[in-house]
Amino acid sequence: DLEGHTFNGDGTKIYAIDLSGNMNVHSLSTPYDLSNVTQDADDTREWKSYLLESNIRPHDLRFSSDGTKMYSVDANVTANTSVVQWNLATPYDPDSATDTLLFNLIAFAPLSVTSIVPELIMV
Repeated sequence: DLEGHTFNGDGTKIYAIDLSGNMNVHSLSTPYDLSNVTQDADDTREWKSYLLESNIRPHDLRFSSDGTKMYSVDANVTANTSVVQWNLATPYDPDSATDTLLFNLIAFAPLSVTSIVPELIMV
């Protein structure tokens, strides 16, 4: 089930994330026009912040204006709701993620675990 999607800065790519944290990237031949879309990648990563909690689900996906940061909202049925910031070495390229920061929305504070190497959460 789709949980969120976003475009890159020029509208030539769309990124979709499902409730398991799987992301698909598609190219658009005309910016912001979904009539001609081709799939670029299914990156096989689970883009979740909590490795040991199976009920955490990403709920949306966004990029910073320059594409060097990617954000998702992770939440479960209890009080764990966080904004996850992924730093991207190459703008708009999730494969170039180097690390991440978590911010707990309920406590309005950084979480105790503040850095996760994305490769550790590959499936």
